[in-house]
Amino acid sequence: SRFLTIGVKRDASMTRNTETIQQPNGRQTLGNLRRVMAMDMVVYGLAALLLLQVGLTAWVYWPRAARSSAIVPLFGELPAAEVVSLSITDDSGQEIHLAKTTDAGWVLPAFDDFPVQAGKVEGLFGKLAELTTGRLVARNEASYARLRVADDEFIRRLAFNAADGRAHTLYIGSAPRFRATHVRKGDQDAVYLAGNLTSTDADVAPRNWIDPIYFQATEADIQTLQITNANGNLAFSKDESGIWAMAGLEEFNDNNLIALVTTLTNLNMAEPLGSEELAEYGMDEPTAVVTLTTLDPAGARQTHTLTIGAQVDEDNNYVVKSSGSAYYVLVPAYTLERFIEWGASDFLKPTPTPAATPEPSSPGSE
Repeated sequence: SRFLTIGVKRDASMTRNTETIQQPNGRQTLGNLRRVMAMDMVVYGLAALLLLQVGLTAWVYWPRAARSSAIVPLFGELPAAEVVSLSITDDSGQEIHLAKTTDAGWVLPAFDDFPVQAGKVEGLFGKLAELTTGRLVARNEASYARLRVADDEFIRRLAFNAADGRAHTLYIGSAPRFRATHVRKGDQDAVYLAGNLTSTDADVAPRNWIDPIYFQATEADIQTLQITNANGNLAFSKDESGIWAMAGLEEFNDNNLIALVTTLTNLNMAEPLGSEELAEYGMDEPTAVVTLTTLDPAGARQTHTLTIGAQVDEDNNYVVKSSGSAYYVLVPAYTLERFIEWGASDFLKPTPTPAATPEPSSPGSE
């Protein structure tokens, strides 16, 4: 209707102006012609503007597919089975190196290939495979130090290699909230937020990668126990009914013995040392020697010896070597102190305290 109105007005104006053009006055006719042309320009301009508005509206509201960035795994396809080495460095410069061997699986090369628990390595790489580009935090290098993902400013740096030679690096940075950590792939600028990975998943302490149980025996299978230390030799044996006896004592405090036997059922280490015996381990003059016999599933007796050497580190852990292991390890002092310090007197049965005799009442005390 708007175009119709403009058209009617334009036709009426042209009729009037045509009549004016036919008038003999030439100056008036020229002026009217200019006004007609100006009116045409306005009409065409309004029409063009209206068409532009219609087109813009259609472009804005026309249905289209939502635009989104593709979320992909940060490391692409990462088969953990193809990774053959892993190095982890913390913010203090401490480092641990793990390697995968053909025969023994994952090991600690710095500790003479002490075996690593495969499940712990697979668990870490499982979390690395779950990292994605879904939660972008920053792209500029100026943010790296603040987020602790810079080449020289990080919480953890992981470097691992695949069998085909491909090398990868991951920086684990600060944690803005619980179970949320900044991460950056070494060859990329982008920093992402990870919801399934923290620095504790990539610890540099050897004990966090190994099975901490160094010696293990079932309590019911332990048949004899002998301890030699600075206080002498202590020998214990168990009869068929399961009753323990101590050589040299008809009656002894078996509660203290049970405490020792319980310790031997799961003897935990602080960390491994390696398979080479060093002079400072003190094995030539041990602090204590613990020998025990156990029954195997077939009922045969097996002898085990635990040699306790010297204290060699700042935590006062003792060096221990089991006859059933190729490795020397460190065991906390609080675990071994009873084997080192106790003598025969510590197994004496407590003497019953006699009942107090009431004092006789004095005459007239009532």
